[in-house]
Amino acid sequence: MSIQPKSLSDYAKSQINKIQKNKDRYTKETQSFKSGSLSELFKAAEHEPQFLLEPFLREGEATLIYAASGLGKSFYAAGLAVAMASGGEFIGYKAPEPRKVKYIDGEMSVYDLSLRIKAAINDDTNAEALFKNLSISSREAHTDQYNQFPDISDKCFKSKIARELIDEGVEVVIFDNFSTLALSLEDENAAGGFNGTLEILLALKSVGILPILVHHATKAGGTYRGTSKMEAVFSNIIGLHRDKEVDPKKGCGFSIKFDKNRSLHNKLTEVRAVQYQKDDGCWVELESSITKIQVILDALQSLEYVTQEEMAVGLGWGKSTVSKWLNRAYASGDLTEKEKDRLLDLAQQERDRELYEIEDGESDF
Repeated sequence: MSIQPKSLSDYAKSQINKIQKNKDRYTKETQSFKSGSLSELFKAAEHEPQFLLEPFLREGEATLIYAASGLGKSFYAAGLAVAMASGGEFIGYKAPEPRKVKYIDGEMSVYDLSLRIKAAINDDTNAEALFKNLSISSREAHTDQYNQFPDISDKCFKSKIARELIDEGVEVVIFDNFSTLALSLEDENAAGGFNGTLEILLALKSVGILPILVHHATKAGGTYRGTSKMEAVFSNIIGLHRDKEVDPKKGCGFSIKFDKNRSLHNKLTEVRAVQYQKDDGCWVELESSITKIQVILDALQSLEYVTQEEMAVGLGWGKSTVSKWLNRAYASGDLTEKEKDRLLDLAQQERDRELYEIEDGESDF
């Protein structure tokens, strides 16, 4: 039995009605570059996509979240789901109103999944809206022997997925995660390996459904696994990274870095670190080591400082703090001691050159 959403935007309603009147679109494959006039384009664009979660998730825009295994990407995705379904808040992100959200999980036990949902519930969560608007599809709990759990890499499931989400009135769907929901895909790095999923995501976007795909990072952890073709379809690409300031004993935590963001840019889309403190049952913001390391790198590359002592004065830090973050930069591989010395030497050469030009200019008088 499907639950109708509490409210849908006029745009989403119009798109859903259009598809429901013409479901043959998903059962009979046709190919056509249908033309439309400029007037039709402008009329279709009269509706400005509304935020489902401020400041970065808007109607119909796809989002990719990636992280290394065990880092906490499901905690993060569940937090987004709870905030949007309840019209609440998660680590500073705010949902203007409750939305119908479907969370599709391909690997976790129902117990682990429930822990992640509970970790996102806070004082701003409207429990009534949450239970009404958030639905879960779990592979572990899928006991229907007559209906196969869909494979999001197989475009043959496009009609089934789209029709099911439309019938339920879903406005946001979270796929967690790509590897476990795309079991027929043999090589994630193959150029055409993402084509089936790409078709499904584009079909969902076309009817005003916001798809969020959770994925694994590469072994190095710097980016997502798979072909670069994936980047084109996503309006937001969010990487979760290990952060030295996180204490694993207290709970999961990570730095959040927006590799791509087509929405609002503010402090919530800048690099920051968060951690779930399981004993207190709440999320807290930390001083991100990634941010501090970047400050150190920027200071060195500016060639304004010739010693660490000068850097401390210029940054308003203590000498020990500068040493601490230099050591963290060495440990993370973002900087070597040799490179630091080279940049300080360059800064000294630049300063000497400027002094020489000043002295030379004065001697002309």
